[in-house]
Amino acid sequence: MRKYLLAIIALVLSLTVNAQDSKQYRMTVHHTSGETTTYEVSDVDYIDFQEIVVEKKSVKLTLVSTTENSITVNADMPADCYGFTLAVVPAADIDPAAKLDTYVNNVKYQVGIFSSSLTNKEITGLQPGTAYAVLAQATDAEGLPTEVSRLDASTSKAQVAPKVGDYYYSDGTWSDGGLVSIDADGTNPVWSATKPQPEAGKTVIGIVCQTN
Repeated sequence: MRKYLLAIIALVLSLTVNAQDSKQYRMTVHHTSGETTTYEVSDVDYIDFQEIVVEKKSVKLTLVSTTENSITVNADMPADCYGFTLAVVPAADIDPAAKLDTYVNNVKYQVGIFSSSLTNKEITGLQPGTAYAVLAQATDAEGLPTEVSRLDASTSKAQVAPKVGDYYYSDGTWSDGGLVSIDADGTNPVWSATKPQPEAGKTVIGIVCQTN
């Protein structure tokens, strides 16, 4: 880009100089393809710049749901593409300085290569309570890779068995209510000195009083 700017500046200066004397000037543009284009400065009337808008294609990833060991997504492949690769990477494994296609093309992280869009695709075998990056990259009709799409999602934490005193929520889950220990016959309960609070954003509909 810097070479092109310098060339344009030189052309503008040449046009100015050419208008003031009888010397002839030429400008040669060296393209990234290796080809060159030469202009007679006296033949150039003016330079016009236009912005070129390039459509950036990518797979659209949408989170459907998560469990302790899986993440379910929808993956919509863009038009004029004939396949895409889906990968899932632990967020901790991703180097911010590395290109995401490095991980997409690593068989260690690949979920599979698909020829059409996916609906409710469940990615299994994941670790509970872990942040993941779901990545997808398609190949267009010219055989070129599209931009890598990224969807961040976390699996839910492993749910321990409920115990007396636990909070029970409207979504069917529960959390610690502060019980430390209790005898087998339900007597002599020992409670935490600091009572845990219900999980934020959840509605408590009951307290566990019996697990037998």
